[in-house]
Amino acid sequence: MKKGCDLDELARLAAEATPGPWFFNSYSGVFSEPRVREYDEAESKLAEDAPDSEWGKLPEPLVCSVPTVAGDTGTEQGRKDAAYIAAACNAVPLLLAEIRILRARSTG
Repeated sequence: MKKGCDLDELARLAAEATPGPWFFNSYSGVFSEPRVREYDEAESKLAEDAPDSEWGKLPEPLVCSVPTVAGDTGTEQGRKDAAYIAAACNAVPLLLAEIRILRARSTG
């Protein structure tokens, strides 16, 4: 059984993921804060009657969604999962740094 976790692999996965920080919108979606800003900026430049092809070029701010009960309201567990997903994503870079510091201290 493997002990610990592969910090380099976790860092690689985090770097390749949609940029954070991420946030849960309290309904059913986890969003990328930088992508929401990019989307809002790009959307403000589009004419209301712009063709669908132009709307389709907007950056995707949604990272993931959870199961819903009705419309866009997440299930009770789905809302808990979405909040955790966003919090974990935001914590990973800090946790990796802290683990590396602690490992260096224990071997140094």
